[in-house]
Amino acid sequence: MKQPPLSGKKVFGRGRETLWRRLHLIPGIPVFILAVIAFATIFGSYITPYGPNVGNLYNQFIPPCWMEGGSTEHLLGTDYFGRDMLSRLIVGARISLSVSLITVSIAGTLGTLLGLISGYAGGKTDTVIMRVVDSWLAFPIILLAILFAVVFRASYSSVIIILVLCVWPRYTRLVRGEALAIKEQDYVALARVAGASPFRIMLKHIFPNVLPTVLVLVTFQIAEVIMLESLLSFLGVGIPPPTASWGSMTADGRDYIATLWWLSAIPGLAIFLTVLSTNLLGDWIRDRLDPKLRVV
Repeated sequence: MKQPPLSGKKVFGRGRETLWRRLHLIPGIPVFILAVIAFATIFGSYITPYGPNVGNLYNQFIPPCWMEGGSTEHLLGTDYFGRDMLSRLIVGARISLSVSLITVSIAGTLGTLLGLISGYAGGKTDTVIMRVVDSWLAFPIILLAILFAVVFRASYSSVIIILVLCVWPRYTRLVRGEALAIKEQDYVALARVAGASPFRIMLKHIFPNVLPTVLVLVTFQIAEVIMLESLLSFLGVGIPPPTASWGSMTADGRDYIATLWWLSAIPGLAIFLTVLSTNLLGDWIRDRLDPKLRVV
């Protein structure tokens, strides 16, 4: 029995749904936001209208240019010391993004290496590494970060060390789980029979298969590290003043939030957009790398 032809309305509906699903996979806005932040990070010292730490008390608490009393000389207004908010926001992007990228690079490398060793070696090696990881993950990450921040002297490098110590176990646990499944595959057994060393098997056969998963985790970890760095700076145990960071800028305006809302809202909005864009990009990468989630 022949099926009745689809009506034009249904065909159009299916086409529109497919087009929407395709467009939904293209992270245009998140990529644009991250590209702007990356541009500010790289060329920030050339595009800032004023020095980020140069203040003028005569220009104290100028509102953004679209508000009454605002000025085009300070597009996003000024803070308590008369420092230009736009200049500090641009420089703060460099601090926050560089801290997150360096932290994720070091923690990802260390955690992935330990995860490969733990998953492939098994036995006592796996037990020791995973007990350390489980013990580390038992502590709340925020309290752990604050604890290390109190022990170490506040500086740019100490913040990176603190965040690396808090983040690396996540990579180890994830990669270890992937390696346990991959090492049972036939091609790994054939490589072992052919006389390949454990290091070569981990590097040539296991690591390429766990790399997509690690890349997805990296995108989410960048967002998490940005939030942790901002939190530490907000609590006064992160990037020390007068260096501009989004967390410290948010903290500087908390005493004036009822009247001078832009002091905290502008850097807070920058944190929100960056974290949201990174998470959306991570979702897109996961969908593209996982065939079961890919929409054709």
